[in-house]
Amino acid sequence: PMTWNRSALLALSCTLFGVIITLTSLTISQSMLPLFYAISLGIILGLRLLVLVAIADYRVLRMILPAASQSLAGIAMGMVLFPGNFFIFALVLQVFFGLGFILLVWAIDRPLYRTFQIRGLDFLNSFLAHLTDGSKALEDFFRKIGEEVTVPQVTLFFRRNEKTGLLLTVPNVHPGPMGEIGGGNLPRGMQSGFSEMVMVPHGAATHDFNLVSEQEIDKLVQAVAASRDNLVFSSSATRSVRYQEGSVSLLCQVFRDTLLMVSTRSPERTEDLDFNIGMTIMAEGHRSFPHIAFIDAHNCYAGDITYVLPATRLAMEYYHAGIKAIDETPGMPRFSLELGIAHVQVPFSREQGFGDQGIQLAVVRAGEQSTAYHLIDGNNMESGVRETIRNFLLGSVDEAEVMTTDSHVVNTVSGKNPVGLHVPVSEIIPCVDAALRQAL
Repeated sequence: PMTWNRSALLALSCTLFGVIITLTSLTISQSMLPLFYAISLGIILGLRLLVLVAIADYRVLRMILPAASQSLAGIAMGMVLFPGNFFIFALVLQVFFGLGFILLVWAIDRPLYRTFQIRGLDFLNSFLAHLTDGSKALEDFFRKIGEEVTVPQVTLFFRRNEKTGLLLTVPNVHPGPMGEIGGGNLPRGMQSGFSEMVMVPHGAATHDFNLVSEQEIDKLVQAVAASRDNLVFSSSATRSVRYQEGSVSLLCQVFRDTLLMVSTRSPERTEDLDFNIGMTIMAEGHRSFPHIAFIDAHNCYAGDITYVLPATRLAMEYYHAGIKAIDETPGMPRFSLELGIAHVQVPFSREQGFGDQGIQLAVVRAGEQSTAYHLIDGNNMESGVRETIRNFLLGSVDEAEVMTTDSHVVNTVSGKNPVGLHVPVSEIIPCVDAALRQAL
């Protein structure tokens, strides 16, 4: 909506542009003042038209009169200040700049419309409405251009006598694109569907696999709930073991017939993995295990945000690390399993890089070895944060990995808001300590 405050800001901004352009004439000749004033009114018309089409109504014909109100008032004042042919001259420039900006609007709109049948400036309007008013109109666009996918989602169910259970579920969709739009708040959406504590680490997926709307989370919840029907519980697990291939480190543990794999490249950049990389590793693993839960720890923001794509050197490092685990873990001895969990809400906001789920921790003990799986609801971590938290955990457990959900609820415009950017890791450690004590 075009509120009074927004209208006033637009008018003030255009006045500022008009004054600057008009006074520029004085650097050339005072006789050029009427010309530059008329040019400034034409530019004001064009700017207002562009802004109003973008934020109020993308239909240009409806916006011409509101856009022209300020410049027409300026022409009326110019007729008093500059008698003679000023009116005709200014009117011609209004038409010239008006048509020029209409062509600009068409040029902006055309590519998206030809490709997706979407009005580009209508899309921009919905984006601004999301930023300013929390509108979810963007989801209507995503539904139009979205495509159906079928992906594996592996869930480990833990039940504990007279205590809260745990669901560790790995959806191979992306928790984006931003804020509450689409799957941006996937971890909280998954938690709302179950009474147990739900940990939702990041699977192998890029922004290609963003959910088109928040309602799509219900499909994931229903799929996990439906998989309860044929559950077989086991009281044993292997010790956790870590495999290294190049820059890729893989923490693995077997629970009955399921292999859990947590991958990271920290302290090197650890970002989104293409779905096909994770799918390939899972497919290879099926020769040894019926179920493979492959997690991208997503825990080191270092430089530009880039994906790991198939057939690259990094992809092969992930693949060969996975092969090592798939070949060696089936024969590992099984031990009695113990589990402790904790869910700690943090005193930090989304703007500081923390999502609604805060910190979750699961400590697994098997064969006199304890392993901590630490999950922060956020979009990646500043370089070094994972190492600091992991080293702290290793003071009380034998093995540990620190992950983020990659939740984009912490992002609105920029994708850069990693854990540790706004809150020093020294302030996060007390929350980690509380979760560790509770889980132990």
